[in-house]
Amino acid sequence: MENVSQTKMLFINLSSAFLIFVINLLVNFFLSPYIVRHLGVDANGFIQLASTFVTYIGIIALALNSMAARFITVALINSEDRKANEYYSSTFAGNILLILLLLIPVTAGISFLEHFVKISSDLVCDVKILFALIFASYFISIGAPMWNIASFVTNRVYLQSVGNMISTLVKSLTILLLFLLFPSKVWYVGLSAVLASTILQVWQFYYKKKYFNELRINHKKIRKKRIKELLASGVWNSINQMGTILFGGLDLLLANLFIGPEVMGLISLSQIVPNVLGSLQGTIASVFNPEITILYAQNKTKELVANLFRAGKINIVLLSIPFSILVVFGKEFFGLWIPSANSDELQLYSVLYIMSFLVLVGMVPLWNVFGAVNKTRQNAISVVLSGGISISLTIIALKYTSLGAIAICGISTIVSVFRNLIFTVPFAAKYLGIKWTTFYPLIKYTMLNFMADLLIGFLIRSMILVNSWLTLFAAASIFGIISLLVSAFTVLSRQERQFLTKKLRLFHD
Repeated sequence: MENVSQTKMLFINLSSAFLIFVINLLVNFFLSPYIVRHLGVDANGFIQLASTFVTYIGIIALALNSMAARFITVALINSEDRKANEYYSSTFAGNILLILLLLIPVTAGISFLEHFVKISSDLVCDVKILFALIFASYFISIGAPMWNIASFVTNRVYLQSVGNMISTLVKSLTILLLFLLFPSKVWYVGLSAVLASTILQVWQFYYKKKYFNELRINHKKIRKKRIKELLASGVWNSINQMGTILFGGLDLLLANLFIGPEVMGLISLSQIVPNVLGSLQGTIASVFNPEITILYAQNKTKELVANLFRAGKINIVLLSIPFSILVVFGKEFFGLWIPSANSDELQLYSVLYIMSFLVLVGMVPLWNVFGAVNKTRQNAISVVLSGGISISLTIIALKYTSLGAIAICGISTIVSVFRNLIFTVPFAAKYLGIKWTTFYPLIKYTMLNFMADLLIGFLIRSMILVNSWLTLFAAASIFGIISLLVSAFTVLSRQERQFLTKKLRLFHD
């Protein structure tokens, strides 16, 4: 592998993560109100629901694919090139077989979709086409070889972010042109997703060929034992994803079945900003994943722990700002963004969703530990158990109380926070062979920083009347600058501030 400066690579990866975050935010910022205005709130809800259904069947593919990058990377570090190629070719073969097995049930499900969810009669045909195209986009993404492995193995995560950025721009431009040139249809979003997935695969093939062409598909290197090995480890990631779906992935479906399509659409709107911020949180955490895996493979526990603390603190300093902006200025934002919707309800639902991200922001990098140490089973069991508790409590609340959407948005957040505090933080330390309380200071830093952000935010809000996009931008900018300065002194130590300053200078040079 090419010997690249880890410092420069870290900041390139982080910068690209923020860039794709901004692009996704802008696309959703303009696209969602446009769809609501032309097609209605419920149509926007079905767009989100189609993507959610893909995550349901994605559980199966996750078992095979989730650990492939880890096994390939470790094999390459140990100079076991033959084994790495076996994993690579076997993963591709397994994905093709999986697509063939899923085609019939997916086709049947879409054909009878109106019997499973509530759809307005005038939208049935369009929603079915939307679902078909969204699933086609997904099959394209898993049907191609793991070309994106090059970004992981070479620690060039920014390459994947660049691809995501190109894909997002293609998707948004396609949607815009279709809506401008033809009568409005909800399935345009699905068609744009197919094109975007195709473009992304072309990009991944390009950079894989340029930066890491050692791995190639070879039918002679397809091994059942490699597929079984990947499944044996990855199945627990699938179970973990199943638990995650129990936490929040069924929210839109529950809203559709228990309350109605319109409330489902409202909840889908309230999820947009939290989901984008949550994606950014996961993207930043994933930036550190290759280094975490490599350090563990090299038995450098001390450096690994330092890396996790650094990643956690960077998450706190950078991500607490947008999370807190939504909490403080959310009502004004939604009122300006989607004037036709109830801004109070959107603010409440969004805050309920975002609280789990905000409270746990410092410990998100610890999620990578379970994959690195190959202890996904225990993590998956904890997620499924707590997810089961969450969905059970939600259904009970929907049936026997008048909480409605509040139960859908809030219960999963509460259960998620407790699960991570009780399991993720202590067990990540345990599996690294260090004291179980090692990572709890990250929670302390998070809460102190959050309280400081709220104080600063509400103080600014009391001084600036936010009634336009200009005043909202001004208030949020002032808050962001002050919060960043405060965080640098309350979360980071003097040595860490000096470290980051030094690395930023090296990156600039």
